[in-house]
Amino acid sequence: MDWRPKIDGRPGPAGSARPVESESGHGTMSARADAPNRLVEMTPDFGITARVEQARHTIALTGELDMASVPALQATIEQTCADDADELVLDLTELRFLDSAGLRLILVAQETCEAHGCRLRLVRGRPSVQRVFEVSGLLDHLTFVDPE
Repeated sequence: MDWRPKIDGRPGPAGSARPVESESGHGTMSARADAPNRLVEMTPDFGITARVEQARHTIALTGELDMASVPALQATIEQTCADDADELVLDLTELRFLDSAGLRLILVAQETCEAHGCRLRLVRGRPSVQRVFEVSGLLDHLTFVDPE
């Protein structure tokens, strides 16, 4: 079974949002491309909400980014970069936990963005999340911005 959520980015009939069950079986998402905020994945422990403002794609994360939630986020990042985003912003402000699998995915996201000519920016997370970047020595290798 394919673990990637179904993200088709096309509006449903008459532009309506149609909830789609993710193949992971853990959540739903909206398939409406013109929605200001699009729920991509939601489980009891992790959520992804995407929004697009011109060529800036923002993916807001909530909960825990760990080995269980990495596949859904990876699929979302790959789809976003393939959609010709100029800038991808990962908003970590509501992330409660980040493990090594999540950290590795962020590094892979940076490589994916570079391969597609897209800039990756990370909105600073809680002190516990930022500490993971500090301890790993990655603070100077990733671009962080303050929350707006």
